[in-house]
Amino acid sequence: MASCTTPLKNSARINRESSSLQFLIPSTPESYPRSAPANSYHFPSPSRVAAPQTPTPLKRSFSSDENSIPQFVLHSSSAKKARTDATRVPENNGGKLAYILCAIERANWTLSEFLYHAFRPPVKGDKSTSRTTSHAAYVQHFLRGRTKYTPADIIHVWLHSPDGILSENDPEINFMFGITPPYTDVKRTSNTLLGPEMNGLHFSFAPSKLRQSSDWDDIGSMTVTKIEETLRKEQPLAMALLEAIATGPQRKRRGKDTQRGIRPVCTHALSSLAFCHSTHAQALPMARGIREFALSIPYDLFVYNSRIGTSPSYSAIYRALQMLSVREADETRLLGQHLTKRGVLVIDNIQNYLRQRDSRIGRSNMMNIGLAGTYIELEDIDVRAFDMSAKSRIFDENRQTTAKVEDFLDAIDKSHLDTVLTLHWLQVLTKYVPELSSYQEHVAILFRTRGAKLQLPIQPNKIHPLATSSKNETVTTELKDALVDFWGQIGQSVEEFQKQLLLVSGDGLTYEKIIQLKKYLQYHGDKFQLF
Repeated sequence: MASCTTPLKNSARINRESSSLQFLIPSTPESYPRSAPANSYHFPSPSRVAAPQTPTPLKRSFSSDENSIPQFVLHSSSAKKARTDATRVPENNGGKLAYILCAIERANWTLSEFLYHAFRPPVKGDKSTSRTTSHAAYVQHFLRGRTKYTPADIIHVWLHSPDGILSENDPEINFMFGITPPYTDVKRTSNTLLGPEMNGLHFSFAPSKLRQSSDWDDIGSMTVTKIEETLRKEQPLAMALLEAIATGPQRKRRGKDTQRGIRPVCTHALSSLAFCHSTHAQALPMARGIREFALSIPYDLFVYNSRIGTSPSYSAIYRALQMLSVREADETRLLGQHLTKRGVLVIDNIQNYLRQRDSRIGRSNMMNIGLAGTYIELEDIDVRAFDMSAKSRIFDENRQTTAKVEDFLDAIDKSHLDTVLTLHWLQVLTKYVPELSSYQEHVAILFRTRGAKLQLPIQPNKIHPLATSSKNETVTTELKDALVDFWGQIGQSVEEFQKQLLLVSGDGLTYEKIIQLKKYLQYHGDKFQLF
């Protein structure tokens, strides 16, 4: 890059080198007009001519013509060479950018090196990082916002520039709003500016995912855990900030460091913030609202919770329950018609005492009586055991007429029976003899291992609640109508009956009434009506 020399320094250099100079060079360049043409000669006025301050050590030699013009040029700010096309600075922004980029290229630098060294602060003891006064002034004015375009304007341009947009398959897209790696290790501008050290709270919640997952399976003991995993995946920065705020100082108790757990406070707080940001992000607020609906809290609390963003409105919760009930009814109907799955219907009577709070003519307290049914899926069963044709075939064989007592005794596993009897005696001894109480745990383990036979795996059964019925189970005809209604909800009606055994269970009165109903209908011609 071309070096710049001030006119004052050039004039002083000429004054030192030209020993035959008889004129006193002006001390300031402002004594020359700025509009003087290049390569012109300037002579000082006679009033400013003075004798040399120190005597010349050597004898001056004069030219043959003492009236000839001195052969020297006074350099000033106005005495500049005419710029050619190669050195002329363009007037438009595009030309100026090209001019600067060409200068950077001639210096064998890149744009990143130029910006890095321009804003790099000086390091003590490192001369390569030292800055001139003008360099420091330029950087100081820019970083303090005293220029036309501030650092915020530059960052805004970087953030919205299409040159740094990531593609969907780019691996660096996972660094968006991430806590790791450090933002200094991220190469793309769009990712760097959104690092946790460089940005505040941003939401990247996906409403469509939560809307699709709104089902009864997501409302239960694992709801908060699933929502927390989703928030940590979609909003790691916000979760990290809330946990930093919620984490208190460590305390010592009995010489040990104890710290109070964060609990699900951050999950509920961030879920409420996301729900305020987008009404579709309502998985956890909706689950909380359904729980409050089941607890029959006052209507005013629904209004208050909806106002502060902890749950949706009462009407939204009611519509959600209607939608979930319709979806559950369709799934239960298809499940009852499944060819490889079976279940059991459990029914029981229910009562609801309706008290009239506002006494008027024609109103009276009454007891609502009805039936509630629940369909429970059975796991690890053989569907052939529910085949009605196989049951009829076995009945036709009439094997009970040839059955003997020895047949039942041979079916008993005597070794397993001895083991169970022995373990029961050991259980009695360890329970009532204080000296043997230490063996109770070991005896319990023997019951679960050696005494177990044909043990089913421990797993929860899926329960499907059915719509209630207003029938009374004490009336035989109404009990039959209630059973037909419940079977229709699991896809077993007169038109869609699959000729299979349907299991029904209940309490003592329900069981007695069902046995009585079977006797009444045992000779019915229709397979569905043949209870």
